[in-house]
Amino acid sequence: MFAEPMADERATPREWVLNAGYEYRFELDPGTSLAIKLVQGHAEIFGAELAEGKTYLFYEECKAAVFTWQGCTIEMSFIVLAPLEYCTYAFRT
Repeated sequence: MFAEPMADERATPREWVLNAGYEYRFELDPGTSLAIKLVQGHAEIFGAELAEGKTYLFYEECKAAVFTWQGCTIEMSFIVLAPLEYCTYAFRT
């Protein structure tokens, strides 16, 4: 079972070492995103292989899992997105 990082941990990347046959599952809440980078090893998401050293961004209520057949190390960074804010002029001239 994986716990979501506390608010002060969101800016700091965290690493998970996954043994062969394990997966890291995540479900994102609205307004959050998750950056995942494969540090070493081999892993896939929905059968698509991840490239080592490349960062993948997931957002807006995404549900997925990083699976590894041989073992890997992944790095995650949770990001809280700012709400959409704007002003409009409400009266006609």
